[in-house]
Amino acid sequence: MESSLLDRRSIRRYKAGVALTQQQLHNLLEAGMYAPSAHNSRPWHFVVCTDRDKLRQICEVHPYSKMLETASAAILVCADPEKSPLHYQQDCAAATQNILLAAQQQGLGSCWLGVCPREELMRPMAEIFYIPGNIVPFGIIAVGVPDEQKPRPERFEPEKIHREQW
Repeated sequence: MESSLLDRRSIRRYKAGVALTQQQLHNLLEAGMYAPSAHNSRPWHFVVCTDRDKLRQICEVHPYSKMLETASAAILVCADPEKSPLHYQQDCAAATQNILLAAQQQGLGSCWLGVCPREELMRPMAEIFYIPGNIVPFGIIAVGVPDEQKPRPERFEPEKIHREQW
């Protein structure tokens, strides 16, 4: 199986001061936009942040975002619920996973930080990034050059597979 799929890990330590190229960012965003979505609705929008002050602001309000202090960028994945009222969260989750895998393929590290449905996180993200009221901040992806390596753990659990019935 593809190593980028099985070797991907949540990276929380990044080499500080290393900028991503525009091509790297483009590749990540393109991967996100190629994710499947219900009825091909593609309800996502992406806010790319490399501004150190804004990254620090995220750290002040999101309890699990310390890695943004050294990450090269954050990608805020947002949704337009009007485009996919019942499925925008699944659609944005698929886009997020595609970005995580694309980061791994480029030799970058990444970490998914949940935002939606926690109002105490959604509101500050909307304020920091001037997100319109009809758009939902779904999640944040920290991206950068990893400053840690994590081995692949064994995660295949046959006891969780059920055939034909539970």
